[in-house]
Amino acid sequence: MRRIILSISCVALLAALWGLWQCRFERTQGFPVWRLIDIRENAPPVPGVEWLGTEDHPIMRVAVDARNPVVATDFQIPGATAVKMLHLKFRLEARNLKRGKEKWEDGRFMVDWHDPAGMKNFKTDPVGSVVGNKQNGLENIVIETCGGAAVPSLRLENLGSSGAFEFSDLEITVVHERMLWKTGKWLLAIAWLAWGFFVIRSWPGISRWRALAGSAIWLLACMNFVVPGPWKVQRPMGENFNLGMEAPAVTIGKTPPPVGMNVGAVTAEGKMPVQGSFALQVKLLFAQARPFLHALLLFAPTLAMMCFIGKKPALWLSIILAIAIESAQAVFGYGFDWIDIMDLTCDAVGVWLAVWSYAMMVKRFCPHRIMPPHLG
Repeated sequence: MRRIILSISCVALLAALWGLWQCRFERTQGFPVWRLIDIRENAPPVPGVEWLGTEDHPIMRVAVDARNPVVATDFQIPGATAVKMLHLKFRLEARNLKRGKEKWEDGRFMVDWHDPAGMKNFKTDPVGSVVGNKQNGLENIVIETCGGAAVPSLRLENLGSSGAFEFSDLEITVVHERMLWKTGKWLLAIAWLAWGFFVIRSWPGISRWRALAGSAIWLLACMNFVVPGPWKVQRPMGENFNLGMEAPAVTIGKTPPPVGMNVGAVTAEGKMPVQGSFALQVKLLFAQARPFLHALLLFAPTLAMMCFIGKKPALWLSIILAIAIESAQAVFGYGFDWIDIMDLTCDAVGVWLAVWSYAMMVKRFCPHRIMPPHLG
């Protein structure tokens, strides 16, 4: 009966997490919703950039050729002031876009953040990229400055050796985190901590403080690698965030760019630094060591949990953690393929190494220790 209750409560907590995440952001009043038609109205002519589509549904085409081997351009968001978060909807479609010599030389969309005092560009955030004939679905993301408020602008670059990409269906909305999320995320974390505690306590012989420590280790791993996870760009669990009532469509018209902001043709950014949490940056910087890093990702928390709660409870929580990590990537729209299957295999290796290390530790430091089977 206890495990049935734990299973039902897990489903309820997952539903609460989904609902809370989808309502994490809401529109900030006093700002319009910018669309690509507003960007076009204020866009200077740039070699390699062509406007297609209709009057009401423009499409921006960014192409390289012999005359324009590199295209990099910055567009103002008319009337934009300093903000901290933007919700972006957009679509990128590659048209025979051949990658350059470097892996990052493709078609890409970024947001430049400018210091309100002087409009100096102090940070660029990658948002999306395409290559080949890839047709991305409608992207739906939130980005933030990770600092003080800044004035955003849009940067598009085609660094491929040939081909083009098209940029369309743009919507830019200023957002902020709801108080519901700011308070609810801590209450939900406490609920998950309690759930892990009772899961561990379903095995006999584990003291309360050990169960609490084991649950805390598991929860910290979930928070760092599942939800919110290691990603800098925030995605919905599904198609859209619930931002509240939609703002009416308003055409901004021609607006002069802020003094000091460079618009039109600009110098390409080149290779962008890896973004996200420290763990994600290490994983992406040392891509060849991906199997080792994935094994380490599960090895460390599994071994730590075993030291507090023993082998069997830690094994169960580690399996849940591994499945949750890969499931979250799929739910957030990062996909699931054979690489993720390899990641799960590496996760299993990391858990096995933790079991082996724990057994060696017990054998070396506690050779005469008598413990229940689930702790051994």
